[in-house]
Amino acid sequence: MSENDDDKAAEAAMDEAKFTIISQVELSERMLHDQLVAAIEGGSGYWAHIDVGKHEPGWRNYFTAKFTIHEMGDEEHGAVHGKTYELSIDKLKKGVAWLAKHKPRFFTEIVEETGDASTGDALVQASLFEYLVYG
Repeated sequence: MSENDDDKAAEAAMDEAKFTIISQVELSERMLHDQLVAAIEGGSGYWAHIDVGKHEPGWRNYFTAKFTIHEMGDEEHGAVHGKTYELSIDKLKKGVAWLAKHKPRFFTEIVEETGDASTGDALVQASLFEYLVYG
């Protein structure tokens, strides 16, 4: 084995040696709200009809918006065509945790407040399905 082969083997071993870091990040409801606004105003409209209900001060009702799927669903991941899904603050918290584990780019955008409509859409999907079904 040449020195170059030894280096490649060592690099491959480093790639496979993984570890987990557990960290706490504080998020405000405002951070979630801002992403929901992006999702409701355009990010999720391509796959769902969105009903935010009656206006409430601060648009807090966005946390309980209803999403009715009008595109083909993915029943394996719980997204059934024609079915209505309702958000809740607990679902949003679980969605953020799912993004942190499975789609850290979107999680980082939420934390850094740099997200856009795609980030909001990812948050909604993660919250409703624990999976990114669309997009």
